[in-house]
Amino acid sequence: MRIFKGLFLLTLQLAFGATAAVASDTTTFVPSTSCATYLDYANRDKASVNAPEARNRVISAMKIMQPYMTEFASLHLGQEVMGQIMRSFFLRMELECHNHPDQLLSQVIPKIGNGLVDNLNDVLAHSGVKTHLSYPSF
Repeated sequence: MRIFKGLFLLTLQLAFGATAAVASDTTTFVPSTSCATYLDYANRDKASVNAPEARNRVISAMKIMQPYMTEFASLHLGQEVMGQIMRSFFLRMELECHNHPDQLLSQVIPKIGNGLVDNLNDVLAHSGVKTHLSYPSF
């Protein structure tokens, strides 16, 4: 009975195009993408080998962050620390987008990136390192 019910529901989805529409969604993020759209996809996308569209959206967001990641990479912090910075970037972006869903990624990413630059500069200064990161042009 369960198999029949599952096949019936799958047939309904295919008949109405729900599965096909989700599978063919090739939306990627650009600076003019709104936070509301970003959050919608962040909530919907599941990390999976079978979800190249979701992976492409993450890559497109990372491309927008690239000026900041290049600045951070100049410190030669290592892969683990860079991974922590990237996770922090995404977490802060999600929080900022929840607070301001009407903002564009072109507004949110510099705000978060500049905050991360400030945090890293504080850590560097307290540890006696003379390096000072700049805000990259966005």
